[in-house]
Amino acid sequence: MNRLKVLYVSNEAGVGGAMQSMLDMIVGMTGYVSPVVIIPSAGMAEDLLKERKIVYYIVPFVLTHGAIGKCTQAAADDIFANNYQAAMKIADIAEAEGVQLIHTNSVVVNVGAMAALIKGIPHIWHVREFLEEDFSTELYDREWTCKLFEQSGGFISISDCIRKSYNKKYGLVSTQIYDGFDTSRYKRDLTEAENGSYTFLLAGYMDSGKGQWDAVRAMETLIRSGEQKPRLIMAGEGRKKYVWSLQRYIKEKGLQEYICILPAQKDLSALRERCGFSLTTSRMEALGRVTVEAMLAGHIVIGANTGGTAEIIGEKGERGYLYLQGDPADLASVMKKAMSESAETTVEIRKKAQEFAVSFFDFKAYAKKVLEQYERVLGKKKYASKELLQYMDGRYEKLSGNSGSKPDIKPGTDNGWRKQALLFERWLRLKQKGCSLDDYCKKNHLMQVAVYGMGYLGCCVYDELENGGIVISYAIDKNGSYLEDSIKVARPDDNLERVDAIIITVAKEEEELKTYLEKRCPHKIVLLSEMIGWMERETALAQLKSLKE
Repeated sequence: MNRLKVLYVSNEAGVGGAMQSMLDMIVGMTGYVSPVVIIPSAGMAEDLLKERKIVYYIVPFVLTHGAIGKCTQAAADDIFANNYQAAMKIADIAEAEGVQLIHTNSVVVNVGAMAALIKGIPHIWHVREFLEEDFSTELYDREWTCKLFEQSGGFISISDCIRKSYNKKYGLVSTQIYDGFDTSRYKRDLTEAENGSYTFLLAGYMDSGKGQWDAVRAMETLIRSGEQKPRLIMAGEGRKKYVWSLQRYIKEKGLQEYICILPAQKDLSALRERCGFSLTTSRMEALGRVTVEAMLAGHIVIGANTGGTAEIIGEKGERGYLYLQGDPADLASVMKKAMSESAETTVEIRKKAQEFAVSFFDFKAYAKKVLEQYERVLGKKKYASKELLQYMDGRYEKLSGNSGSKPDIKPGTDNGWRKQALLFERWLRLKQKGCSLDDYCKKNHLMQVAVYGMGYLGCCVYDELENGGIVISYAIDKNGSYLEDSIKVARPDDNLERVDAIIITVAKEEEELKTYLEKRCPHKIVLLSEMIGWMERETALAQLKSLKE
């Protein structure tokens, strides 16, 4: 039997739910499909691809969504130009590999659809995410995205609520197919699960839309009310300042004994064995892979009363418990109720949830339904629009300023990241020599400061200065919503409270920021790079002095 050659384009190189679901789908189609995978960067997903002996390529590209209302025409053009280059590379790969169909695993990736247009290959799109509702983002360059939607051969929605949402917003007609799982991999004997501890697991990406604050505050409420049984494990990667803010709050409230934050795990089975309950707190989950995995593992699942979470658990809580999303007090109440249920009730809920997960999320049945969609798309006579291809090429030529010439555009590159990495390296070398940023502050009489920019560098600077006895009066950040629950935050255009110095930790455009702040406030403005440079000079002078002695 000739296998269908399919090229899959992933929005991530990590091991999030979208990647794992795609891999389960590919495994379920073993014998029918010969897969090739595109990922945007090096990452943990490579290990999984290698384990399954799946051919893959790394082609950097830019995701096509961002903060609501923040996309300018210039930004849309930059994304288009970057992704045109990426699509050309993917088209070459598709030709070299003999690809017959391209399957894009997320609506925030357009390079698969563009490559399909270039090569006249049929394309199918997997619709996996709420954007505005869950991530507070929207599709950028909407007009171009809608043109590609119209061109694509088909759409698969991972839940009924997703299907209805995209039909309403974009007029997309899609087929609803729940993601498939190798259920035997996650399914646990319920007699073992019944003896699970009062430990709750909250796994997945950490961001404001994912609701981790609901869980942390609910735990705080339970502990303060005298409940000593519950423990909470949160596992996943996420936005640095968001995770930092959670960790800081947990420490300040003395909850370290009850709440633990772990990095992303390739395999959650070991953690699930230690837990008897799972939480899904997302503002608007499209489906919730971790919810299904928890059901298979025999956990009692407590989830938000929104989106795919409510769809899976049941609007009346048939297979778990629902709480009012965004209401930590309600979550605490539901957690307490779940822990106090009788053994008979608990067993019945676990049984219903596991049976539902096995019945509706089997990866072989899932793969069969996806293959039917492939056959339908391949049966169409026309795969590409000559007019749309001409429009795409013409737009790129206009943006490049060189008809027929292709500038060396590197998708996704950002000089700010390189500057940040170099600063980290210089800082680390100073730390290895026993130097600390508070040395600079103390010697320059800067005992009360503000930290501008709470990204990776800013969070680390804040911790080091505070640990060194420097008072951090407040942080300054354009998006302080992640931080306001644990520290005082100001916006750059606020009237900034007087401090000895404002320390700028933003590597990119640091001089411009310094000039901007100097014009609008009387405070001393110090760059992190200046602090590190001063420390390097002081260290070098000390070394020279010791040599002379």
